[in-house]
Amino acid sequence: MNALDLAVIHDAKNSLGSLLLNLEKKGHFENEIQIILRVSTRLTHLLLWHKEQEGEMHLNVDSASPTDLLKELGAEYQQIFPHLTINVDFTHAPIFWFYDLIYVRLALENAVHNACNFARSRVDISASMSDNKLMFTVADDGKGFTQDVLAHLAKQKYTMASNRGTGLGMVLSSAIAQQHINKGEHGYIQLYNDEGAVFEMFLP
Repeated sequence: MNALDLAVIHDAKNSLGSLLLNLEKKGHFENEIQIILRVSTRLTHLLLWHKEQEGEMHLNVDSASPTDLLKELGAEYQQIFPHLTINVDFTHAPIFWFYDLIYVRLALENAVHNACNFARSRVDISASMSDNKLMFTVADDGKGFTQDVLAHLAKQKYTMASNRGTGLGMVLSSAIAQQHINKGEHGYIQLYNDEGAVFEMFLP
């Protein structure tokens, strides 16, 4: 991908962002907002994929509040998907953790957006501790992941296509998690079905 391609994609993403803000101000454009958000997210993923392939996706790890992140995501997606019940649970979240807020937010935005698209009525977002790692969980009450997607997870290999979108977001989420390293331990993601799809991101 050359510099011109990247510039055009970046400009298109910014234009979609401006249109999204205008529609949100006017209200009553939920379907249009969902379409624009989906396209904008895919363009963002494409830009990040290029960075990852070029070895330019460098993390800026600092202390951040998982609770604040969940509150923001819950409020944002509840507005975009008003027909769903979005539950946010930070009861067992640590006060702070060290991670790249921008990249982790992008990974969770992808997971929450997918969950909202496939949920029947409910999406649950939470943060807690598991084996001395911060665990973000996004679950929905939809049909769940296909066996193909789960099989790719078992091999730690993600394809560029899935039943829940292009698959690029999952590839990037895995890369973002794995680039978080503490005392030799890498982060990772985990997918499984439990009355719907469950996405988990573990950060050491």
